[in-house]
Amino acid sequence: MKKRLLYISALSGVLLLSGCNSEEEPQTDNETAGGHEDHMEEMEELHEDHIGDGHGSHEDHGEGHGEHHSESTAEEIKAEAGEEVGTFNERAEDGLLVSQTKNITRIEENELEGLSIAVSQTIWPSTHEENQPGTVIMVPKDHWQVALAGLNLVHHPNDGPALFTGSDSISDSVLAEIERLQPKGNEDGTEVIVMGDVDENVLDQLNGYETEHITAETPAAFAAKIDEAYAEVTGNITENIIIGSLEDEDQTLTSIAGYWIAHMEEGLLYVAENEIPSETIEALEKREGEANIYVLGSETLSLKRLLTSLVNMEM
Repeated sequence: MKKRLLYISALSGVLLLSGCNSEEEPQTDNETAGGHEDHMEEMEELHEDHIGDGHGSHEDHGEGHGEHHSESTAEEIKAEAGEEVGTFNERAEDGLLVSQTKNITRIEENELEGLSIAVSQTIWPSTHEENQPGTVIMVPKDHWQVALAGLNLVHHPNDGPALFTGSDSISDSVLAEIERLQPKGNEDGTEVIVMGDVDENVLDQLNGYETEHITAETPAAFAAKIDEAYAEVTGNITENIIIGSLEDEDQTLTSIAGYWIAHMEEGLLYVAENEIPSETIEALEKREGEANIYVLGSETLSLKRLLTSLVNMEM
């Protein structure tokens, strides 16, 4: 039985927005799969850089990553990154006409819907077929757990942006963005996927698009359903799975998974403060003891108890 578990104690979060664009050239199914594997290897190497070699390897993502970077090198990188800037030019922003730099694109939005639109327009110009998205992913702005789990379908097979919506209606600005994007549709022809529980009015507003609606009674059940949907599309169940907390106070820590699951062949399942939901257990059992489990969270006693349960679980 191969069962690996990595406990990640995270101190900062990342933006819960993802989009993926393959505008460089149109790809066949085989080329898309190959490109995805290459990106997974790159991300795994970056992962090794930051956390060292002590957690086992992603066997499907390439071999020998641990040989490229010694533990001392990783420590040196972290130490250098943590050093304070020695000097700072206090006049650097005087008369500044732009907020962008050669290495950083800044998106100056504080409201979720506007932020998601700005990200969409940055990544998806949609000037011609090669840079139009396949499918737009509609995620709920009031249920972060559902929105986060839904990001697993952003890159493959849909290649499209995540846009926020309310549970009772889609704003005019978001509707206008979907119209601008003119999504091409995924392999099944689906142009818009609506995530989570929404009023019928939301679906009515999308008349004219080929839509799919994915919902479940609880966030844990929803995450398991997304995990199953991904397996149906790719033809296999991913061995690598991230475990995050459902609790609102852990949102920042759990949201770290967003970028990773949007681009990697890995899914997200949830645990509560003092229990592992049955849907999460069932999803892990489908791995038949072959799961590589990564747990995001703070070093709390309750999470450590759950960690022990995951290790001892007969999967």
